[in-house]
Amino acid sequence: MITNFEEETDELSKKEKELIPIIVDGLKVKIGKSQAVTATVIIKAFRNRGTKIDPARMRKMINYIRINDLIPCLVSSHKGYHVSVDDQEILEYRNSLRERAAAILALEEAIRRQQLGRNKQNSMF
Repeated sequence: MITNFEEETDELSKKEKELIPIIVDGLKVKIGKSQAVTATVIIKAFRNRGTKIDPARMRKMINYIRINDLIPCLVSSHKGYHVSVDDQEILEYRNSLRERAAAILALEEAIRRQQLGRNKQNSMF
């Protein structure tokens, strides 16, 4: 669970875990970028069948699928989610993940530095 995002990042519910096989079946055939499907399309498909899924919880379920190796090389882009069989595309996706993680860590470091600076300014000493 992530601080200040507890509801969005809480462990999957029993109902959400029951949806995982359905999502896996739908995504595992989306091979190649041309077959990509967006989260919005997936959410609408579930809604049409009477199941409401919040976008944040959809991302949580996709993350679960990836982390648990349920669909190898499930990547995403502005076109949506798809299974990649292109080693260069997978490498670029991995690089993108690493770069985003580095950007988040750089921001955390900046906020830490700013907090320390603010605390020094408010000090009498």
